[in-house]
Formats: sequence, structure tokens, C-alpha cells
Amino acid sequence: MARTALARFEFEHLDPSDAIESFLHRGDFKASRTTGAFTPIAPLTPADIQSTRSEQPAAGDLLLAVRRMREEFKAEIAKLTLVSAPPTN
Repeated sequence: MARTALARFEFEHLDPSDAIESFLHRGDFKASRTTGAFTPIAPLTPADIQSTRSEQPAAGDLLLAVRRMREEFKAEIAKLTLVSAPPTN
């Protein structure tokens, strides 16, 4: 499951039967009426799992975001340092 999908869950009010729909899955939980056996479910393949990773940002995008945040933090720290510095006489 993609982290973005997991982050949308409100765990205090989570209904497990609704949450399961967010997971990548195959098949259903219905048993055959004639035999009472569950129908076979084809396992997920690596190709299926790769499609869920498309929600994740690329490494280059993450690095750019981190660098941008770093510069913003430096600017904020510089502002705070100027504000909190004692006046020089």
C-alpha cells in the first residue's frame, strides 16, 4: 500500500472492511455456493506491486524538496538569530 493511502486513514474511526478496499488485492471472500470452498486467488506479481509505487515521488524530486527546505530553515534561523541577538553598544 502506498504511504499516501495509509496516511489518509483515520485510525480512531477506521472500519476494517472499508479499509481493506484500499489495499491492492485480488479475489473476493465469497465461498462457492455448491462446494462451500473459496475460489482460488491469483497471487500478485511484481508488476502489480510496481504500479502502486507510482504515487511515490522520484528520488531527485525528494532531494530537491529537502534542499529547498534546508535553505528555508537556514533563512529562518538567520532571522531568529538577528531578532534574539542582544543589542551591541
